[in-house]
Amino acid sequence: MSSSNPILESIHKKLDDHLQPSHLTITPNDPNSSCGLMLKLFVVSDKFNGKRLLERQRYVNEILAKELADGTLHAVEYEKTWTPDQYEKNANNK
Repeated sequence: MSSSNPILESIHKKLDDHLQPSHLTITPNDPNSSCGLMLKLFVVSDKFNGKRLLERQRYVNEILAKELADGTLHAVEYEKTWTPDQYEKNANNK
């Protein structure tokens, strides 16, 4: 993660601390938007085991609740919220 954006660094650290992901990609969408910061996330974590897709996304939203509530973060788009098994399965199909 680049040190050029302290907000992205803070979000990355928060997700890393809570999810302990084996893979985490955070991509800002339209950083010049007047609405606020919008992110696209690709997360692979054991913490998603046993959770359905919507439960995974809600879990991430709970982690980022402060940033969403105070307007630091406007929206999160979920590219993938996978378990390590899903990640391995999809990586082997390429």
